[in-house]
Amino acid sequence: PVNPDDPDEPVNPDDPDVPVVPSDSVALYVPSFSIESGSEATMSVELNTPGESDTFTAFQYHLYLPEGISVATDEDGFTLVELSSRTSSRKHSLSCVLQPDGSYMVLCYSTNLSTFSGDNGSVMTITLKSEPSVSSGDYSVVLKDVVLTRADKSEVKFEQLTSTVKVISGSDEPSDDPDEPVVPGESVELLVPSYGYATIPPCQEYTQEVCSGFFELPLF
Repeated sequence: PVNPDDPDEPVNPDDPDVPVVPSDSVALYVPSFSIESGSEATMSVELNTPGESDTFTAFQYHLYLPEGISVATDEDGFTLVELSSRTSSRKHSLSCVLQPDGSYMVLCYSTNLSTFSGDNGSVMTITLKSEPSVSSGDYSVVLKDVVLTRADKSEVKFEQLTSTVKVISGSDEPSDDPDEPVVPGESVELLVPSYGYATIPPCQEYTQEVCSGFFELPLF
């Protein structure tokens, strides 16, 4: 299948929102993901290098996020980014720094030219946070000025790569307000009141074992 707006761009038949990475091309990409407004979520960055296993040593790009979504930081102000199992902190250094234009400069490199193992899968993850004010909807996550570097110092460059993040707002959840109208097709919980008296224990002399908690039972 192809994208009707761009016949040269393939479309994933199982999920049109998930980017299709041609099996015979080198690419750095972000699979589509979701995040709840006011919460955090993990974004994976994946590297596809078919036929070039253990060849690439470094990558860099500028990350542009939707307004209201940013890279989360720890208590010391460092961005929450991690290398994947395709490498380790002994082999590669990873940084993610906020730029004056609001983008993030991401750089992963190896001083001893260590390569990423395998030829496909995640190379890093980024923890993102969304402000509570972000409305529900699909937004673009853009990687610009992407550069992938091989051990022989040759490079593969991409001007721009785009993915999608789906924001889920708290207003999308079912409401507990009994006066709010029910939306057709929406799952709801019904509370059916019943009336009567709590079950009375068998008549006998009061003992703690038989009557324990009885006088704390509610009456309806």
